[in-house]
Amino acid sequence: MAKIIHNPRSRRILKRFVIDGKYNPYNPSAEILKEINEWALPSSNYIKKDIKGKYIYTLEPDELCYVAFSMIRGLPEIKLIARMLYFIRYATDEEISKKDLYEDITDLDNEGFVPKMFASHLEPD
Repeated sequence: MAKIIHNPRSRRILKRFVIDGKYNPYNPSAEILKEINEWALPSSNYIKKDIKGKYIYTLEPDELCYVAFSMIRGLPEIKLIARMLYFIRYATDEEISKKDLYEDITDLDNEGFVPKMFASHLEPD
């Protein structure tokens, strides 16, 4: 699982929804949900044929996991949006503790995307 290599567009999304917006997968804002609902996957050759052109919010869990973590040549902003949605869905799983979710989201060396200094509101009690 690779880190997201950011471009200017993905940096703006990260700043808007994670740094300034205090990303919270347990209680996502209407603004972030609206943003996620507007993103569709491109029809490029590097994306699996069965998910080309689909909206990110319509992806099944395994497809979303592919886009968020395994897609090699995808746009950084698409990977970031997919990760945000993945963790929102992941947070609704009753078997996941807040501590585990916090560690996953802030583990920047693996699949995480929120630096710890911007995730203090997500720390478990």
